[in-house]
Amino acid sequence: MNRTELMRIVAGASFSDADRTETSYSELSQFLGDLARTGKLRDISGAYSILARENDLHARYLLEAVPLLLMTDYAPLCGTATYSEISEWSVANPGWMELVSQALPDPTYFEEQVDSVVRSVSEWSAQRRAGS
Repeated sequence: MNRTELMRIVAGASFSDADRTETSYSELSQFLGDLARTGKLRDISGAYSILARENDLHARYLLEAVPLLLMTDYAPLCGTATYSEISEWSVANPGWMELVSQALPDPTYFEEQVDSVVRSVSEWSAQRRAGS
């Protein structure tokens, strides 16, 4: 993980200025999306740990944003399913986001939980395709 880049993004966040906050979150989402697309799950967890120490608002943002970010940037990379299938799986399995969010502070556990989600989506998708 590029800690310098992450800290530059964090430093750009000014929670008294809505425009800068939006820009900062956009940059942060892009940074985390890049990590997800390259499969760097432990780095996403590490970014959370750094940001949680810096600012509680960043930590809360990540707890909400990371599960969705993973489903749009990480799972399709793994060839698990189409975006539509992932969306349908997500609706059928509403607890996954909380599980992934709770695991975020621990890199190993986070990686295990995300891998479990990917396997579940893959199995669900394969069953749906077989039944069609």
